[in-house]
Amino acid sequence: MWETQQSYQWFYIYGAIEPCSGRSVFWLLPALDKVSVQFFLAQLRQEVHGPMALVWDGAPAHRALEQAMPDQMTSVRLPAYCPQLNPVEGVWRMLRKKLANRVFDTLKQLQAAVIEALKPFWQQPEVLISLTAFPWWRTALK
Repeated sequence: MWETQQSYQWFYIYGAIEPCSGRSVFWLLPALDKVSVQFFLAQLRQEVHGPMALVWDGAPAHRALEQAMPDQMTSVRLPAYCPQLNPVEGVWRMLRKKLANRVFDTLKQLQAAVIEALKPFWQQPEVLISLTAFPWWRTALK
């Protein structure tokens, strides 16, 4: 009889999308904490200039991290239990479909698979638009 100790490693996928243009920024970061969020927001600020609104769901971690918002970034918190209002949920659904029921021997293999699954979003922005630009978003952003 073999005794084994299971252990887990993970990372978090941070993503920001612009539903009407298909522009996106994704980072794989080690934690969901203030330091990682500040890093992500700084990278996002380098990519996108000018005022912006970030839509967050009401997860407790997100509520706590809203305080890290840099200048000219506004946080828009969605009502609880309303993932259909968040454009990025289509992206997460697609990623889950591509990565579900697979076993990865290393964290690097999982990271490579995530990056491969994200490629269509920056290579073909129309894929991202089709997943995220609900008609009411287009109206609201005009």
